[in-house]
Amino acid sequence: MKLKQILTVLAVAAATVALVGCERPKGINVTSKEFERKVTEGVYKVAKAQYAFNKTTDQLYFNKATNTFRIVSNDGTKYIEVAFAAPIGSVGAKVQASVKSEGFEDVENFDSIEFEIMKKEGQNCWLWCQAHALGVLAFYIP
Repeated sequence: MKLKQILTVLAVAAATVALVGCERPKGINVTSKEFERKVTEGVYKVAKAQYAFNKTTDQLYFNKATNTFRIVSNDGTKYIEVAFAAPIGSVGAKVQASVKSEGFEDVENFDSIEFEIMKKEGQNCWLWCQAHALGVLAFYIP
């Protein structure tokens, strides 16, 4: 009987140590990992598109001189603009930006928001803000 109790206590202690030791890295969570799998430029909230680029109705734009990414409707009446305070750096770096939208009601506007650069591939960059669970998959020119 005593051996069984000792083994039970040891098993509970081992499980507790294992659970405490399994912390996710800061800034990384399931939602940001889901966002990293997105393939279409746009703005994502909790890994769901607030607006994603549509190649038949929109145009992509990046101004390297002003570090500005835009999705603009073909007729120019609607746009999403993400203006970065600095050039997009390396993966893991942080960058301040503003997010503005005209005509896309689902896209939140921010005067200042901090993104972490999660991934870069070709001319696409995945940026994530943990505080707002907001992701931007931006077209950019390195």
